[in-house]
Amino acid sequence: MTGKDKTLSISDFITKTPNQYDFVAPDGTKGYQLAYAPMGNMTSYHQQPREVSRAIKHSITNELWYILEGDGELWIKCDQDELITRIEPGISIFIPQGAAFQFRNLSNSTELRFVCVSMPSWPGPHNVEYVDGPWKPTKR
Repeated sequence: MTGKDKTLSISDFITKTPNQYDFVAPDGTKGYQLAYAPMGNMTSYHQQPREVSRAIKHSITNELWYILEGDGELWIKCDQDELITRIEPGISIFIPQGAAFQFRNLSNSTELRFVCVSMPSWPGPHNVEYVDGPWKPTKR
């Protein structure tokens, strides 16, 4: 079985969460790759207390998020519709292709952790456009 940039074998179908993060996303958040398939990939993202992501939008992918831990806020803008909302465990979020978004961890002591499914699979940094968001990012 082959994906866009990767040949998959049956041993790739089951993975264990790594102990160390695999990469830092373009928005500055640490990512742990959970699963990969040609039609989508699943990642666990961890944002440290009081961190603010960079505001971005994706030109190719749609994302589904499920918040696991922490207390934060999400800004999302689709065309002229704009919203800032609280995010906490149990919240599910859809971020469509082309929507601008930014998030921040409001906790002083707990990571903001969420699972993200990208569809199609993450194509690379050319998928990201940096935009102006409501908050100053803590990392560049």
